[in-house]
Amino acid sequence: MQSVFYFASPFFFSSFPMKFLYLLCFLLPLIFWACAPDRQTLRLEGEIKGIDQADLLVCEAESSIDTVGLDTLRVRRGKFTYERPLSGPTLLTIIYPNSSTTTFVAEPGTALHLSGDANRLSEVSIKGSDNNDLVTDLRLRLLHKSTSDAQREAASFVRSHAGTLAAVAVFRAYFDEVKQRKLQPALSLLDALQKAQPQQPAVRTLVRRLRPQLLTSPDGKLPAFSAPKLDGSTFSSSALRGKPALIVFCASWDGSNYATGQALGSVRRALGSRAHVVAICLDASAETARTLTFADSIPHFLCPEQGLCTPLVQTLGVRYVPGCLVVDADGKIVDRDLPADQWLETMQRLVR
Repeated sequence: MQSVFYFASPFFFSSFPMKFLYLLCFLLPLIFWACAPDRQTLRLEGEIKGIDQADLLVCEAESSIDTVGLDTLRVRRGKFTYERPLSGPTLLTIIYPNSSTTTFVAEPGTALHLSGDANRLSEVSIKGSDNNDLVTDLRLRLLHKSTSDAQREAASFVRSHAGTLAAVAVFRAYFDEVKQRKLQPALSLLDALQKAQPQQPAVRTLVRRLRPQLLTSPDGKLPAFSAPKLDGSTFSSSALRGKPALIVFCASWDGSNYATGQALGSVRRALGSRAHVVAICLDASAETARTLTFADSIPHFLCPEQGLCTPLVQTLGVRYVPGCLVVDADGKIVDRDLPADQWLETMQRLVR
């Protein structure tokens, strides 16, 4: 106790030469500066219980001003320090070994702290900046609420914080990275983000990617499109008017082609001329598209020969292969991206 009192008392400082005090005053800011990230670097430190050693992936949540793509976050004995140069604020996503993710706001010159447990990754906390404090607090608060209640509160948060990247992170978590998107309120929230942050690269990329997908969500209208068939003729979506249609996205490199072909065959045999069946092959060439066993059995088998770069991917909001659009006789999208074993039952409900 005496040594503590002595250190805290003014007599302690009077016992040292003034040169030492001047040197101490000079060194302390330097030590602090050396420990902090520079103005163009993000630093994320933390601890994940239950992980002794692992290499986690870090990537941009949306392609943006940071030109660096995938990176590695190395966890050793449960702890890590990760630094990344940034030229401006953006969103980064940590990908864990079980494919779950955590998205956070990355800003140059900030030092963040992550804490979590490998058995409860949905409860990971990232703190150290206003944006991340907001996102973490909201996510933990909504963790045990129903989907509808969580989306309602998340929508309110996005509207009230539309000018922040925190709102973008929340929007992605509750309205983008979901199995079934709904046209509203997702589209109005996306418009709010675009209006509040028109020059934010992450927002611009999000809008460019997501708007077509939202417009082709259930309750939306099927966009007009045309594409070449394998026989060289051109197919137009206007041919679908008056009957329900099943539009399936496929590719020769997809491992579930057998199930896709079986499901397409079942729909054609059961419904015949009462419904349209369209297959859009996302192969880069007609030659590989013809290797699909069902290529010759589907009258409307389309192959733009541009792979995933075809404009149809954006026009029809393709998310993955195999995927699908279910359209009624009036051109309204009833459902999308259903499992193949649900195609026939869903189409039967639409046939008059």
